[in-house]
Amino acid sequence: MASLALLITIIFLCVLIIGPISYLLSLFSWMPKIIKWLLALCCILIGGWSLFMPLPLFRILGLIDLAIGLKIIADISEKKTGA
Repeated sequence: MASLALLITIIFLCVLIIGPISYLLSLFSWMPKIIKWLLALCCILIGGWSLFMPLPLFRILGLIDLAIGLKIIADISEKKTGA
């Protein structure tokens, strides 16, 4: 049972931390675009994966991660097309 609790803790921390960290890293101007895209993709995948969890807290955090991933992509495309 201890290993199950450890696994759930790792999953919870991954879902909780990946969104804000990837958004903060994407704010740096020296960060390459491919890394920003990979951070956004990782955030979207983890957010989508957590939407299928049976716990409502994981679903809410998954929606937040999805929103952060889409925000990163919107920022990248907005900077690219800006005149």
